[in-house]
Amino acid sequence: MQEGAPAMDVLKIWSTKLPTKVKFFAWLLSRGRLNTRAYLHYRNIRTLEESWCEHCTGVMETDAHIFSECRRARDVWACLGFSVPGSLVQRPWDIGVSTPLPENVRLDIVLLILWHLWKSRNAAIFDQTDSSSQDIINRVARNIDSWMGRYKRNLPYIREWRTWLDQFVTMS
Repeated sequence: MQEGAPAMDVLKIWSTKLPTKVKFFAWLLSRGRLNTRAYLHYRNIRTLEESWCEHCTGVMETDAHIFSECRRARDVWACLGFSVPGSLVQRPWDIGVSTPLPENVRLDIVLLILWHLWKSRNAAIFDQTDSSSQDIINRVARNIDSWMGRYKRNLPYIREWRTWLDQFVTMS
């Protein structure tokens, strides 16, 4: 297990109501095993020149960079009023703890935001598609709407988060 990520905390990821693909992504992130360009470089799969962030010239693409330091991530978190230092990205259960919204589904929402930052990164690399922070927030909102049925017991809490998110969503 990765230092700083106790087994009980990592188990919180698996108790969310999100689809397995999102949980698996979050588990990889918590263990520092996402196939970022930097991780692939450290494993001698990519050269140093192929390890830079798609958006930030000359900056190594680590998970801390993708989810906290890159301008795209900073814009998303700033829009939502979250402070996410790079040291927290591998501990998503600690992100947004001071948010005055229901705790019951906070981790689900945080993981969904991280998931869409990852998908946006992948779209930039593989499809040459650039997403704005607003696009990412809109996708998070759409996923919450689509997956609302997974939250029968926590429906009031997920609805409260979704209502809060409405202030950041633009209609397209």
